[in-house]
Amino acid sequence: MFQHKDKKIEQLSRGMGQIIQFVTTIIHDPDLVILDEPFAGPDPVNREMLKELIRELRQHGKTIILSTHQMNEVEELCDRILMINKGKTVLYGELSEIRSRFRNNSIFLECEGSLDGLAGVTGEKNHGKFVELFLDGKTSSQEVLAQLLARDITVDRFEVSTPSLNEIFIQVVKEEP
Repeated sequence: MFQHKDKKIEQLSRGMGQIIQFVTTIIHDPDLVILDEPFAGPDPVNREMLKELIRELRQHGKTIILSTHQMNEVEELCDRILMINKGKTVLYGELSEIRSRFRNNSIFLECEGSLDGLAGVTGEKNHGKFVELFLDGKTSSQEVLAQLLARDITVDRFEVSTPSLNEIFIQVVKEEP
């Protein structure tokens, strides 16, 4: 980085410019940090460095507003989200609550044995290495797991399906009039 010390910011790469803008934003130790697409330019190494710096700011009690289209970054760094589409709020709340609210009522399952006749399962979709079981909305995932274990079925993977934030955003935007 020192090899760039005499260069003007316009002469630097976009990623290096992003890092310099980030540093100048936090150097005076603000309580509120607003970041607009901070991951748009940096290479993977500098992107991870920025994420770590953001985590450190949060640990020190700083409020961070992150504007981005990178939903994976939001899932990794944010507790609460506000989604805006065409200038209108379409979703707001704690990330965990939102993901729970948009759950598909399905389970990803990798196992050995027959899945026929499981109570509360309304359908299944084969994804190759694993199967997705769709639940009736009344049956919990734990009840399905108990049924599998009672049948002595070896379970290698049992995961409650939770859509990604990207999938939730697409769903919400499609529902907008």
